[in-house]
Amino acid sequence: MCFALQTVNSSFRIVFQSLLPSYTAQISTIKHKNGNCIGINFIIFSRNGEVSLNELSGGQNSILSLSFVFSLLLFKASPFYILDEIDAALDFCFTQNISHLISGNFSFAQFIIVSLKKQIISDARVVFEVKQINQKSFVTRLKKKL
Repeated sequence: MCFALQTVNSSFRIVFQSLLPSYTAQISTIKHKNGNCIGINFIIFSRNGEVSLNELSGGQNSILSLSFVFSLLLFKASPFYILDEIDAALDFCFTQNISHLISGNFSFAQFIIVSLKKQIISDARVVFEVKQINQKSFVTRLKKKL
């Protein structure tokens, strides 16, 4: 396994378990008959053993995907990210965990997050509201309540 995959895998395990504490996960490589790496696979474990990806709920699949994305972001950081409704399939608790993950691990970056969930919005430093009136879009910066 190459250095990049080892590093991403390490971050992935930590992020995934912080978001879903009753599970652990890792990334494995998929190899061709000739030994070349042709892809990756996610392996999930619960207290009862290995869990098939088909057994995960929609929210758990979202957590899996977000864990992988955040692991990649930690490996190859950027100063700016745009995320569109990453919390759509998540309940309040998971949305709160994602919000804390971003604020706790990405202080070096700026995020624009499109969301309808109050938790992400309430944890934001700056909030903009977009409304459509008479077929025109209006953007308003909202004042944060302290």
